[in-house]
Amino acid sequence: LSAQALGGGSSPHKVAKQVKKLKRQVRALRADSIHNLGSRTQGLSVGPNGTNSGTARCEAGERALSGGVTGVSGQYVPADVKLVDTRPDPPGTTPTGWFVRVSNGDADPSKHTIWVLCASP
Repeated sequence: LSAQALGGGSSPHKVAKQVKKLKRQVRALRADSIHNLGSRTQGLSVGPNGTNSGTARCEAGERALSGGVTGVSGQYVPADVKLVDTRPDPPGTTPTGWFVRVSNGDADPSKHTIWVLCASP
């Protein structure tokens, strides 16, 4: 249960708090009641010197267990790309997706894949 950062972004306190919350959510889904465990993805492009956000969504009836963002395989990811925010979505209720915000301080665009691990109870 972790969020993958691109070159930094979240503080250790934020990550620890997020992991603690995710562990509670996983305990709420009893191991013998998890069905259709799978991942869903959503592409995210960030323009030069820009910021963009997106959400990978679970299918109807599924809950988000964890998530994060990666660089697109084989694509250049500039050194100045930072993970600004990563969290379950929507906040404050049963998560059905994973939200990320990425900033790009480079003159070249970057492409990413947002992922969410989903299960149905």
